[in-house]
Amino acid sequence: MGPASRDLRLPSIDGLRAFEAAARLGTFERAAEELAITASAVSKRVATLEELLGTGLLVRTGKSLALTAAGKEYLAQVRAALG
Repeated sequence: MGPASRDLRLPSIDGLRAFEAAARLGTFERAAEELAITASAVSKRVATLEELLGTGLLVRTGKSLALTAAGKEYLAQVRAALG
């Protein structure tokens, strides 16, 4: 398989839900409560998504989260896909 096959890797629905919840709620802890998983699992799902996309989506400052410019753009796409 050539390099093009790597471009076809799609994010998991769980990763998208974790990112959307974390972005909307502002912390991995609140997102975890909503999704009934651990904060660590939310963080790992978002990190996997960022790795897949090759860019940061959230800035982690202490306990709170802020969207990067790429994160703001991607969030709009994710909300449309999940909606």
